[in-house]
Amino acid sequence: MKKELIVLGLLGGLSLYSESSLEQFAFESYQKQDYKNSFHLARKYLQNKLEISELDPIIEMYFQTESNLYRLDEYLDKLYFQSKNSQVYNLMYYLLEKSYQAKEEQIGEKWGEIFLTEGGSSSFYAKGLIAYSGILYLKGEKKKSKQVLRSSILAQSTGIVKKRFHLLKLALRKEEKIIHTASHFLEKNMRKPYADFVMALIIESYKKMGEEQKVKEWSQKLEKNFPNSIFLTQI
Repeated sequence: MKKELIVLGLLGGLSLYSESSLEQFAFESYQKQDYKNSFHLARKYLQNKLEISELDPIIEMYFQTESNLYRLDEYLDKLYFQSKNSQVYNLMYYLLEKSYQAKEEQIGEKWGEIFLTEGGSSSFYAKGLIAYSGILYLKGEKKKSKQVLRSSILAQSTGIVKKRFHLLKLALRKEEKIIHTASHFLEKNMRKPYADFVMALIIESYKKMGEEQKVKEWSQKLEKNFPNSIFLTQI
């Protein structure tokens, strides 16, 4: 039987297969970057388990592919209170990143505070703190956002994490300073990642200053250079 038909059979009648089969097909789908199938298989695998463990490799795959933050929150509740293994904090990081991207402040703040105080053993500690700082920034808690940002372990961070750190740090400055620094950044980095974020910061700063003409000019620049930017709907 072709593997494609086996996968279709799994999706239609998963209960017919053992946990080991589900695990195997989930990993195969994930390795092929077929994240939709790997998600469905991982979820069914976990639903069939009487007990779940943070050390089960399927749970990490599930946290990477599940988009429903409330389901992840429920799973993390169970895992966190049954074990404080460092893997729990890695899963917490995945949820923090997804919460930041989805602007889900309640779940993000709930786990962000725990991650800040307990998650130092996680290999994603610096990234997780930056995500948590971003969540606090979205909530308007700029003072606490700065405090969390200072706590991130940048010495062990990648270049991408450091870039995100400096951009968030920029967002926490006063309007005039944001405009000056952001404009200078765009002179050489207009096509770099996060350039649309930087432009959105400039627009927001001019809004706060009441400079409507500048807001209009920069909004047009953002739309022209980044017609698919998520920030077009937020300014």
